[in-house]
Amino acid sequence: MLCPSKMSTGHQNQAKCEGQFHIEEVGLDSPFLELVVSLHATGKAKLGPFPRGAFEDHARQKLILVAIASDMSVAGYLLYRVARTANRASIVHLTTAERHRNKGVARLLVNHLKEKTRHLLGISLRCRRDYNIADMWQSFRFTVRNSKQGRGADGAALDYWWFDHNHDDLWSQATARDPGSERVLTVIDANVFFDLTNSSRPHAEDSAVLEADWLQDSISLCVTPEIFNEIHRSPNEEEKKRGRRDVNKYSLLKTDDATVDRLEAELAPHFRGATFANDISDMRQIAHTIAAEVPFFVTRDKPMLERSELIYEKFGLSVLHPTDLINRYDVLRREADYRPARLEGSGWREQLVTASDINVIVPLFKHGANERSGAFEQHVRRFLTRPNEWASKVVTDGGKTPVVYFVHSACASTKFEIPILRHANHPLAGTLLRHLVHETTREANRHEHKVFTVTDQELSAETVAALVELGFVSDSNAWWKISFDGVLTRNELASGIRQADVPLSLK
Repeated sequence: MLCPSKMSTGHQNQAKCEGQFHIEEVGLDSPFLELVVSLHATGKAKLGPFPRGAFEDHARQKLILVAIASDMSVAGYLLYRVARTANRASIVHLTTAERHRNKGVARLLVNHLKEKTRHLLGISLRCRRDYNIADMWQSFRFTVRNSKQGRGADGAALDYWWFDHNHDDLWSQATARDPGSERVLTVIDANVFFDLTNSSRPHAEDSAVLEADWLQDSISLCVTPEIFNEIHRSPNEEEKKRGRRDVNKYSLLKTDDATVDRLEAELAPHFRGATFANDISDMRQIAHTIAAEVPFFVTRDKPMLERSELIYEKFGLSVLHPTDLINRYDVLRREADYRPARLEGSGWREQLVTASDINVIVPLFKHGANERSGAFEQHVRRFLTRPNEWASKVVTDGGKTPVVYFVHSACASTKFEIPILRHANHPLAGTLLRHLVHETTREANRHEHKVFTVTDQELSAETVAALVELGFVSDSNAWWKISFDGVLTRNELASGIRQADVPLSLK
């Protein structure tokens, strides 16, 4: 049993704490081991019995973290286990010395454990509910995943808390490859979640529109980890169990802890300082949604809807009533298409080009010697005026500097054309070009495109090298590649090549 001490959990407190204390790992020869054992003795009533041999065993494995004060006293300690078969860490003790309470010591210890265990799936713990420290664990971004009756004489309820390191699992990887992943992600607030899982609620009909058959191929409903905290507030144990089961009906967003932490600090002033439980949960739901770059957040909560304009202006997230999402879906979907999207596994962002981007694109991507600005601008605008036929895109680095500008065909056809493929002077431009052409053609091939052609007449040497590496060949003032998906016989392959819309010299 663990006994974390009650403490302030604000960001300012954490900053002060980091200056007052430093973290060390306790080994068998550490001078702090005896102080840890003594600190356990003072809180044994809540921490529970723990033999000295067990302390020594954890010290031998370096599984004890201590926060050391400036006077070299132990301000607090965290003792944990690592379950190799379950690939997770489990907190056994977390406690703070009486004179160091309310200084952020527990948060500092937990944050250090998070960093130390990033290679694991996550961190778990069990805590008695009657310790009344749920707010603290929630502030550390832990959520209750199940509960059970304790084995003690009083049978007190034990809550199982979990912090997820958000590694991809087999399910999330399968989702990324599933054609259904093309649906627009939409986060549902707790009130909508409870409506959809309990049709007897007073306003459940308002949320039921999200389950219309015609919408299932267009949106994918998601929940954030904060939904577990919302479920845990129910006073009814059966409702809690049902709610945790119902979470499995929806995709659970995976978000970066540091990003969510930063967004919460930015959002707090707009949520009455986030001092009430409901405001804190609302703020966290929004922070997770923004961190995951999901375009829509659906809620019936009036205060949340009143903040919608501010949230959209600052973060580009549309906060909508369920019926508003349905009524305006086509328009909203088009707006979502223009939001920057992170390229998988990197800090690069890809977004559709608009007319307002032309003044940046023309001078940056025009061929210096062979093109006039006016002619190139006209070329760029020609594709922008036909969005149903052509997709114009720009990729920026972490500093929002445009690095690659390219245009590709957007209509259904066996031929996939890239009429513009340009890059700025950037050390990673070549690598990025290879990635973009590879991923774009791979995705196009999945949609029955068989022939790929790059027709830009002002390709750089770097671009040509990238195309050659990716299997393109040059002919008739263009670069060509034929691709077939699946297993074909020699005759089927020969027939496909003969029918392909490529120059005769390539057949």
